[in-house]
Amino acid sequence: MPGLRVREDGFTAARTRLFLAVLAKTACVSDAARVAGVCGTSVNRSHSLFAPFDAACRRDRALCLGSR
Repeated sequence: MPGLRVREDGFTAARTRLFLAVLAKTACVSDAARVAGVCGTSVNRSHSLFAPFDAACRRDRALCLGSR
Protein backbone atom coordinates (compact mmCIF):
# COMPACT_ATOMS: atom_id res chain seq x y z
CA MET A 1 0.00 0.00 0.00
CA PRO A 2 1.40 3.39 -0.90
CA GLY A 3 2.57 5.65 1.89
CA LEU A 4 3.22 2.92 4.44
CA ARG A 5 6.47 1.35 5.50
CA VAL A 6 7.08 -2.13 4.18
CA ARG A 7 6.34 -4.81 6.75
CA GLU A 8 7.12 -8.47 6.49
CA ASP A 9 3.59 -9.38 7.54
CA GLY A 10 1.72 -6.61 5.76
CA PHE A 11 0.33 -5.96 2.31
CA THR A 12 2.66 -5.91 -0.65
CA ALA A 13 1.59 -5.47 -4.25
CA ALA A 14 1.65 -9.24 -4.72
CA ARG A 15 -0.29 -9.92 -1.52
CA THR A 16 -2.86 -7.30 -2.46
CA ARG A 17 -3.41 -8.93 -5.85
CA LEU A 18 -3.66 -12.37 -4.25
CA PHE A 19 -6.04 -11.10 -1.56
CA LEU A 20 -8.33 -9.51 -4.14
CA ALA A 21 -8.24 -12.59 -6.40
CA VAL A 22 -9.24 -14.90 -3.56
CA LEU A 23 -11.87 -12.44 -2.36
CA ALA A 24 -13.37 -12.37 -5.86
CA LYS A 25 -13.63 -16.17 -5.84
CA THR A 26 -14.83 -16.71 -2.26
CA ALA A 27 -16.33 -13.40 -1.04
CA CYS A 28 -14.76 -14.33 2.31
CA VAL A 29 -12.41 -11.72 3.76
CA SER A 30 -11.02 -14.15 6.35
CA ASP A 31 -10.13 -16.75 3.74
CA ALA A 32 -8.60 -14.17 1.43
CA ALA A 33 -6.51 -12.71 4.25
CA ARG A 34 -5.28 -16.15 5.32
CA VAL A 35 -4.30 -17.16 1.79
CA ALA A 36 -2.56 -13.83 1.17
CA GLY A 37 -0.70 -14.03 4.48
CA VAL A 38 -2.07 -10.87 6.06
CA CYS A 39 -4.08 -10.41 9.23
CA GLY A 40 -7.65 -9.22 9.42
CA THR A 41 -6.53 -6.10 11.25
CA SER A 42 -4.44 -5.11 8.22
CA VAL A 43 -7.41 -5.64 5.96
CA ASN A 44 -9.69 -3.52 8.14
CA ARG A 45 -7.12 -0.77 8.48
CA SER A 46 -6.49 -0.74 4.74
CA HIS A 47 -10.21 -0.28 4.05
CA SER A 48 -10.22 2.94 6.02
CA LEU A 49 -6.85 4.23 4.78
CA PHE A 50 -7.05 3.45 1.06
CA ALA A 51 -10.22 4.24 -0.83
CA PRO A 52 -9.07 2.35 -3.97
CA PHE A 53 -8.49 -0.81 -1.90
CA ASP A 54 -11.90 -0.44 -0.27
CA ALA A 55 -13.54 0.02 -3.67
CA ALA A 56 -11.75 -3.02 -5.11
CA CYS A 57 -12.85 -5.17 -2.17
CA ARG A 58 -16.45 -4.07 -2.50
CA ARG A 59 -16.37 -4.70 -6.27
CA ASP A 60 -14.81 -8.15 -5.96
CA ARG A 61 -17.19 -9.29 -3.22
CA ALA A 62 -20.18 -8.04 -5.22
CA LEU A 63 -18.95 -9.85 -8.33
CA CYS A 64 -18.56 -13.08 -6.43
CA LEU A 65 -21.88 -12.85 -4.66
CA GLY A 66 -23.63 -11.91 -7.89
CA SER A 67 -22.29 -14.98 -9.65
CA ARG A 68 -23.74 -17.44 -7.15
